[in-house]
Amino acid sequence: MNNRILVIGSTVADVHITLDHLPSLEEDVHPRGQRLALGGCAYNVASAIAALGMPYTLFSPVGKGIYGDFIRTECARGEVHPVLESEEENGCCYCLIDDSGNRTFMSLHGAEYRFRREWFDALDMSGYGWIYVCGLEIEEETGKNIIDFLQTCGSHPVCFAPGPRILAIDRGRCRQMMELAALIHLNRTEAAAWLKREGITAETAADAAAALSRISGTDTVVTDGSRPTAVCMNREVYTIPVEPAEQVNGTGAGDAHAGAILAALTAGRSLPEAVALAGQVSRLVVQSSNSSLSREELLAGGIRL
Repeated sequence: MNNRILVIGSTVADVHITLDHLPSLEEDVHPRGQRLALGGCAYNVASAIAALGMPYTLFSPVGKGIYGDFIRTECARGEVHPVLESEEENGCCYCLIDDSGNRTFMSLHGAEYRFRREWFDALDMSGYGWIYVCGLEIEEETGKNIIDFLQTCGSHPVCFAPGPRILAIDRGRCRQMMELAALIHLNRTEAAAWLKREGITAETAADAAAALSRISGTDTVVTDGSRPTAVCMNREVYTIPVEPAEQVNGTGAGDAHAGAILAALTAGRSLPEAVALAGQVSRLVVQSSNSSLSREELLAGGIRL
């Protein structure tokens, strides 16, 4: 049975910096605190899949230096483990989090975002179903290696989550990924930005999901914070209600949403059912100070597959 999910992307050392508000130009601010935490799109996605009890492989490189050492140490204590080793130095991500739980990222890319062709050549795809890919890795020069690999995986559905730097991805590569994808996952702001570049205005998540699906020819999921999530499936648009949440930290909520969808689809749920479950998972994440949650935390919140 092909039920293992392949998660391609980064495991990152996040530097969480909490402050009253994001500073303006030349403003002097005093953060309330900072801490190192495990993060990265792929790590957060894999954590959600693991917490829901589905099998996965975190196909993620860990490099050298203080941030690589931190990732190895922290992963050794938990259940989610990257499987690739790199000789390059790891970067990190500075996460500025204000009183409203909004976050701004400053990513210093290193080994965690760069993928070698030989890693994919050694990968046995038997037993795998869904493949998750984030846009940050496609943005790198070595993103071509990921695309080349995916082009050999025709029987495996791909979930592409372009992320907030969707416009920084080479336009041709972004189109390639959308053509390869069986599911595109992004938020309304990301979707609207990409569609605007294509000359299309989308004022709502439903508009964006329909337009993206029409252009890409694939199913789309467009989240919109506390407003309903839009799903375009077989050119039909559905809206999935979202329960209100008291936002503490939005970091990782979108990743958890994508991971929960893939776990639920693998377990046999329909796409609208998977999105409804994912909304519950991401709601718990935004109400937490962490960017990912354990199986015990999901069960305590009444969430299970």
